[in-house]
Amino acid sequence: MTCWKDAGTRKRSHSSRLRGTSYSYSGGGYTVLQLMVEDQTGESFSDFMTREVLRPLGMVDSHFEDEPGGPHPTAKSGEGEPFDVPYHVYPEKAAAALWTTAPDLARFLIATDAIIDGETPDFLSAELAAQMLVVPDGEGEENYALGFDVVKDETHHVFRHTGANFGYKSIMYFERSSKTGLVALSDSERGFALNSMLARGKSRTDGLDFMSQRKVVPVSQSEEDWARIEGIWTFPDGPGQGRKFRFSSEGEADLYAVEIATGEVSRMVATGPMKFLDTETISPLVFSNNKNGDLEAIFAAQYRMVRAD
Repeated sequence: MTCWKDAGTRKRSHSSRLRGTSYSYSGGGYTVLQLMVEDQTGESFSDFMTREVLRPLGMVDSHFEDEPGGPHPTAKSGEGEPFDVPYHVYPEKAAAALWTTAPDLARFLIATDAIIDGETPDFLSAELAAQMLVVPDGEGEENYALGFDVVKDETHHVFRHTGANFGYKSIMYFERSSKTGLVALSDSERGFALNSMLARGKSRTDGLDFMSQRKVVPVSQSEEDWARIEGIWTFPDGPGQGRKFRFSSEGEADLYAVEIATGEVSRMVATGPMKFLDTETISPLVFSNNKNGDLEAIFAAQYRMVRAD
């Protein structure tokens, strides 16, 4: 088993924007929902989810307990070396603490499709379930609905997600027209590269094109912006806490991140002012000023980075 985290779950924004017009990343929102479940039911989130969701969906090898409770791969570095700590325990269970397997996540994808089709109305109504795949028309990152990244056109209708925890990475997708999909779990900090290749190969075999590599038009950065970005940055908290990277520019739109400890190099391409896309993981890196006016960066829509030089 591996611990799967909702690395990109989006929840509708609770700012001044109107409901349903945009979204913002809200791992904290799921933690509030976890507390609400426990307050309303008087039981642990783990027990509630096992009884009401996991077992009814046939996810017999999944749970939200602190310990894996069975054979599992330990968290590993990008070079495949086990970390001293075999896995992290997350109190934010709803957002980060599902222990699961690839077959169980496949059951979840298949069940989600069936529920939206109205095949199990006693579990969840089709109308309510369909809201998970509704993408807001307003501001925000393209294609994200309530928890899923959605790709829909005249040939296919896909919902998908990636996940990341300390030493573990995942990807899953389901194509509703052909009823095909894939789940890939890896026990490595560089697992996204392997998972993406597996998903891309599977989708091509199925005659789908939604995993095609997107064409990125580089956007030149100003000398002033480069001067603010270049230097040493670190993750002050989260699964990558303490990892340091040296950012340097090449040309007008390429940003290179070299991990200080390992020498591992990642290339990023500028897609807008102070906005970059990792060419391997397709994860965004966005620089902006915080409320104190200090420059910070957010990687993969959730991991904060600050200057360390």
